Amino acid sequence: GWLFRQTASTTATVIGLIAALALPAALMAQGAGPVLSVTSGQAELKDASEQAPWRVASTGTSLAFGQALRADAQFEGRLTYEDGTTLTLKPQTLLQVLPDGLRLHRGAAWIKVVKRGRSFTCVTPSAIASVRGTRFSCEVPSIASVAWRGLVESSLRSAPSIDGLQAP
Repeated sequence: GWLFRQTASTTATVIGLIAALALPAALMAQGAGPVLSVTSGQAELKDASEQAPWRVASTGTSLAFGQALRADAQFEGRLTYEDGTTLTLKPQTLLQVLPDGLRLHRGAAWIKVVKRGRSFTCVTPSAIASVRGTRFSCEVPSIASVAWRGLVESSLRSAPSIDGLQAP
């Protein structure tokens, strides 16, 4: 009776905690993330944990999958993935890097995707674009709309928010 319920509840809590801790490790284990190149301004990185602090990033910094990047108002720079896919980021962009793309919370990126076997996905608060080798622009203006430029396949639906990320 009571002992079984208590044990089952404790087991479920432990399994949930292990899964929550394993997610960032699973994202990071999927290969090398993109490398940052800063032309001007400043970029900051934040690990997947909500409690992780923002820290300044510089040219040559390799981002782990699951990390977030936010750019200041003077920022100009890019992220380059191992396969040559590049994201040219606009000032005040906030995004999270993923093994198969990015989650764009705010701002804009000009994306040049190298054709490969799987798709590259840009997830925004209101839409998802998936491409397999093209150039396109993805933008999340402050008025909660999304703009695409380029040849993209998109779907309008509610995408998950970037947990723990707030505008600076």
